[in-house]
Amino acid sequence: MESAIAPYLGAGDSKSFFELCHFMDGEATSPKTMGALEELGRKVTGSDSFKRIYYFAIHARYLLKTIEAIPMGSCGETRVVLEKPLGRDLESSNKLTKALSEKFGEANVYRLDHFLGRKMAANIHVLRFMNKLTEPVWSKEHVAAIVIACRESALPKKNTAMYTYYEQHGIIRDIIVDHLLNLVALVCMEPPSTLSDKALQEEKLNLLKNIKVANRKDSKLVLGRCDTYPGKQPTFATMVLTIDTDRWRGVPIILKAGKGVNEKRTDIRLQLKNPLFQQYSTTRPVDSDDVLPNTSSLRQMAPRNEIVIRVQPNEDVYVKVVTGASGSMVMETKLDFLANDPSEKKHAFTRSPYERLLADVVRGNRDAFIDAKVLKQRWKLFSDLVTEIDGVHDFIPYKLGSRGPVESDQLMKAVGFIEQEKIETELIGVKKTSTMSVLQSKFDISMDTMQEIIADFFQEIRDGLACKPSSLKMLPSYVTKLPDGTEEGIYYALDIGGTNFRVTRFEMDGHGKAELTDERKFTIPDAVMVANEPSALYDFLAECITTVKGDPNEVRKYGYTFSFPCRQLAIDKGVLINWTKGFKTKGVEGQEVVAPLQVALKKLGFEGTIVALVNDTVGTLASGAYLDPSCQIGIILGTGTNAAYREDARNIMTLPEDLREGEMVVNMEWGAFGDRRKMLPVTEIDETLDEQSRNPKQQSFEKMISGFYLGEIARLAMVKLINAKELFADPKTEVTKEIFEPYSFKSWFLSDIEYDLSDGYRVIEKVLNHYGISGVTNEDKLMLKEISGMIIDRAAKLTACAIVATIKHLQKPASECSVGIDGSVFEHHPSFRQRLDQALTELGYECGVFLSKDGSGKGAALIASGL
Repeated sequence: MESAIAPYLGAGDSKSFFELCHFMDGEATSPKTMGALEELGRKVTGSDSFKRIYYFAIHARYLLKTIEAIPMGSCGETRVVLEKPLGRDLESSNKLTKALSEKFGEANVYRLDHFLGRKMAANIHVLRFMNKLTEPVWSKEHVAAIVIACRESALPKKNTAMYTYYEQHGIIRDIIVDHLLNLVALVCMEPPSTLSDKALQEEKLNLLKNIKVANRKDSKLVLGRCDTYPGKQPTFATMVLTIDTDRWRGVPIILKAGKGVNEKRTDIRLQLKNPLFQQYSTTRPVDSDDVLPNTSSLRQMAPRNEIVIRVQPNEDVYVKVVTGASGSMVMETKLDFLANDPSEKKHAFTRSPYERLLADVVRGNRDAFIDAKVLKQRWKLFSDLVTEIDGVHDFIPYKLGSRGPVESDQLMKAVGFIEQEKIETELIGVKKTSTMSVLQSKFDISMDTMQEIIADFFQEIRDGLACKPSSLKMLPSYVTKLPDGTEEGIYYALDIGGTNFRVTRFEMDGHGKAELTDERKFTIPDAVMVANEPSALYDFLAECITTVKGDPNEVRKYGYTFSFPCRQLAIDKGVLINWTKGFKTKGVEGQEVVAPLQVALKKLGFEGTIVALVNDTVGTLASGAYLDPSCQIGIILGTGTNAAYREDARNIMTLPEDLREGEMVVNMEWGAFGDRRKMLPVTEIDETLDEQSRNPKQQSFEKMISGFYLGEIARLAMVKLINAKELFADPKTEVTKEIFEPYSFKSWFLSDIEYDLSDGYRVIEKVLNHYGISGVTNEDKLMLKEISGMIIDRAAKLTACAIVATIKHLQKPASECSVGIDGSVFEHHPSFRQRLDQALTELGYECGVFLSKDGSGKGAALIASGL
């Protein structure tokens, strides 16, 4: 449990956090289990009167039985949280509401919609009612149409829990009823008398009572199904609602939901009516070179203004306006309301919607949750329609990755929405020439750049395998069999890396469990590291190995992780290319490294065989495959970085022809990607870091994504901003010389800074105090959060590019390729994991990414178990 949860935790003492966590196995529908859970609560808190929060994330068929199983009459406050499905129709929803209200009371029920946890959705009513700029135009007198759209590029995959759920509910229940109707209420409700929960819910209910929903018989509903979706449900819907109120009567409210379309985005778009004065064309004539407006040109109306609220991704609010004219062409600009908001830094980490909503549950704040009366009215509107659609299986087909059925665009046009040309994104008010804005733009990797990196990485893979010039070494590991959980017996691992040597013993039960039963760690003496004879090293290692005692009758097999540059000759043979990490032991470079250690063990009369020489990244892949047989790639993302993956041996041209059969793990040595020529979006900061490093012009990829360098990138960015007087520029701020020392800023501080959500950013203040920096402003602290975020965001996107290129080379569906990752950057910087997942999703490769621990120990032992 801890290893599964750890990547999602923020900075801080995770050990103390886990000490507060308790796990109990049992049947949720059983009163006995729920009674035992109640007893556990008493034991942990030492009181009968404690606060309980039950979070239901279970199948609908078990929900009512689970509610019934919870014991009554408990002292202390009890709250329950549940999210969709909140019923399939009016009848099932009413039944669920009744059970919850009778058991807990409506005031203690929190129906959660993660859309409402997004900061932008939560502030729609503030944008509407607290701005003179927007409030007067928010009505039928000025609004021509409202479009609320939720688009997703992914489709539910067959044989998954999501697919089963979706086949039971479909696009209208899943997106329109459960999500978009909540946004309709926020956008269209009347001003509440107060900002209390009760007043907000009353206005939402009044709004819903005045909505009329399209039905299957009229022309205001379009249903489609993606051509690659194997199920029966529609995956696309566009419908037009009307609202019979003085504010909105006659304005089409267009709801659009689609899966498997060309983008992932949720936004709200208010398209305003045309102004009275209309005379400029939106397109410039080919032969026109006029500088001043041609007021006699009346060929085409100017584009309509639009107020756009982007809910996800990258929350934003902007207005599209006409700002000028030249000849017969008007110029349209995007006025971004968040461009100068210091709390809305582009890359800075913020709480997720679930974090915000669960914090509200703890506080007892019900503003962003769904009231029982509101829920009932939603189902009154849609219950008949969804029941009717359940019996229909003939929907308009559309291609995967398209905008959806053309009939959707036709419907929107027919009711008065005009699809407008895309405009260039211009942010009004931002200092375009500021050092920070330049850094932001250079660290931000666009989708086009990501695709270019993927193409280059893909070609480097192919060239490396074919023995052509490549920055990827593509070294054969000679590992032809990865574990699958059926391994049984006792196996050992040896791990030498840096100044430490580790010996571990594992017992494998044949059912996917490898238990660490003994572990010894040794510090290698300086005298051994610089000895004149290789025997000094091998004799020391052999003596360490003999200290790990096992059953005298054991047949000992060792996997040996040798974390130095090595040219592998066979599964159990390799030649040291050169020492690194401070080692200078003579007589070892250019020599085989397994046989001498085997000889040293025999001199001590110790039985045992080193059956595998393993790279730590190959071990990470082995550990990953043990947890998940679909694991195709193993990655180290710690102080350094590397990757290994499963390859068809026929493609490895460095192998002798007689060994080119079956599958073999390839060690990519991907840290050197980009060394041969420019393939990466290098900035001036990267160039400075490279010039000052111990290995200039080498390990280009590693220097942009690994833990050893991320802190230095941040320090160089800070120094650049300090020199530009954009950071720590306040006269009261004191800056010491330490921050100007190379590599003085540690990478783990990025996590501390990015995850600091405390009042006054106390964690950031503590980090800065460590460097003698005091008297900083909140704007300085927010800028540090942005610096940390943009560095981690770039590292995650670059990693995603390498993963995608590797999967493309494998020619396998992303759903069949999980990725096991070990290392401090992945494990201890949770936003890296989140950003990596997001980048993979945006690239259309939603492969599973998970923590694969101890490749150099457990991974090596697992490889040994297969030999």
